[in-house]
Amino acid sequence: VFVSASAIGYYGVRGNESLDENAAPQPVFQSQLCQQWESAAFGAVSSGVRVVTLRFGLVLGRDGGALPALARPVRLGLGAILGSGQQWMSWIHLEDALRLVQYAIDRSALRGALNAVAPTAVTQAAFQRQLARTLRRPMWLRVPAAPLRAALGEMAQLLLDGQRVVPARLAAHGFAFRHPTLEGALRDLLGRNPLRDESPAAAVFFNGDCPVCSAEIGHYARRCAAATLPVTFVDSMQAPQSLLAHGLRGEHLERRLFVRLADGRLHSGIPAMIELWKRTPGYRPVARVVALPGVRPVAELLYDHLVAPALTRLGRWRRQHSSAAFRSASRSLRNR
Repeated sequence: VFVSASAIGYYGVRGNESLDENAAPQPVFQSQLCQQWESAAFGAVSSGVRVVTLRFGLVLGRDGGALPALARPVRLGLGAILGSGQQWMSWIHLEDALRLVQYAIDRSALRGALNAVAPTAVTQAAFQRQLARTLRRPMWLRVPAAPLRAALGEMAQLLLDGQRVVPARLAAHGFAFRHPTLEGALRDLLGRNPLRDESPAAAVFFNGDCPVCSAEIGHYARRCAAATLPVTFVDSMQAPQSLLAHGLRGEHLERRLFVRLADGRLHSGIPAMIELWKRTPGYRPVARVVALPGVRPVAELLYDHLVAPALTRLGRWRRQHSSAAFRSASRSLRNR
């Protein structure tokens, strides 16, 4: 089976029309791009492969994708309704998106296009108002459509011209969404999560070959142990198979810090550091500061492009140096 990620841009600009998988595409850029993408995927059919193309709507996740960018101005009290606000937004919670991929893999009867969207599309105005209510912020700004179209050209279609998409084939196959409403999805992603807030349980996976990493993680481990917190620390270089269930191998674990939470969610890089600091006595204020909208992107940029590569090289050098020293000592013993 080949599961390909397409998009609801396949349907083009359609106003209030309700669009299931049988709706026709349009001669506009986003639609033509999706058509060509899906056509390339269906080329695998000639080799006897079952092909499923998931037409994703706006995927809402806690730590990546569109939602953090959409939530940032709302948190600052600058959320806005764009144009008329009546353009449709077809969305899906990240958890349901991942379940859909597994669903498509597991069910041999499924083939062809599937609309990967929640059953309740909303207008852009309704989305923004619900986002503001979830974050307890005012919603008062409006941005006219004309300046956006003048500034962005055809790209403005992504903001001002939506699609009202329904998951008709998924409904026919009986797929059950865990997050069918926008209110529930945003509350889960942005509201207070008792498991996240009250349970400090986590497993931290670090590169033990890096002396800087080992020293820093050792410091956090001692603090957590002194407070008898259920946080475990795993040297990824000694247990390279530890996150295979997440598709991660030794070369991935070497390059980044990973934190697996009690509910199975996995974070890496700065999001992982924030989760670790939240659970380490004395470092919770650091977690709050680094998580700020203006700080986190800078921290992620520095970590991804400066700190992590440098520490990875240091760890490799240390491992190679230790191996060379061991070989030299072995030869010396043999010569005796």
